Amino acid sequence: MQADVKYVPGLADEYGWRQPPRQYLLGLNGYFNPARRSLLRENRKPGPPLQAKILAWMRDHLHQEIPRAYYRTVLGHDLHVAVWGELYVRHYHAQGTWWENVGRVSVGKVTTAFRDFESGCLVTDQTTYGDFKFHEVGLSNTAEANTQTALLSTTGIARYSGDQTNPSASTYQSVGLLVADTNETWAEHGIFNALTAGVLLDRSVLSPAVTVQVGDSVQFTYVLTKSAEP
Repeated sequence: MQADVKYVPGLADEYGWRQPPRQYLLGLNGYFNPARRSLLRENRKPGPPLQAKILAWMRDHLHQEIPRAYYRTVLGHDLHVAVWGELYVRHYHAQGTWWENVGRVSVGKVTTAFRDFESGCLVTDQTTYGDFKFHEVGLSNTAEANTQTALLSTTGIARYSGDQTNPSASTYQSVGLLVADTNETWAEHGIFNALTAGVLLDRSVLSPAVTVQVGDSVQFTYVLTKSAEP
């Protein structure tokens, strides 16, 4: 359960982001906006999404062919494994020395470049398949497309080699920390399998975007889920 402590107003009113806004609460991983409570990484519910649970219930209680008929009607084929990525953000405000737990800022499809790379690995093994851990940030808020192969406007900050874990059997996670070298707004994030160039697994447009000042740090947590469908 999320532990909340109400923020006591102080310098925030006069000095802006040197302290959290008065409506923010203190949680397990920093101050957060109560309106975004359900989007915090620690509040992410394990297991398949609600829609998949409903299909599984209908399969078990009504007719076993319902999920297959649904996917064939909607997609034109059966679906056995669904793949999607999520991106979570924590922002360290260096001027005020406090963490803002922004929560989930993007959820969407992986790239066709990653799909093609993964398919190729079934023929010829590539050691870089286990290297999708390099985090990069950019400035463009152009809409995501699964055909994109790079960020659209990089900041020039070197990619960060993130930590890699498997929070569960069906999820892959990489956590990276990037430090701002100028005042700007980070609007996109990419995760690659190399320090330079490489294959783009996922380009995420951040919502909300993250406005940083020199010395700020932003922790990006990327979660890739491969969910078995009912």
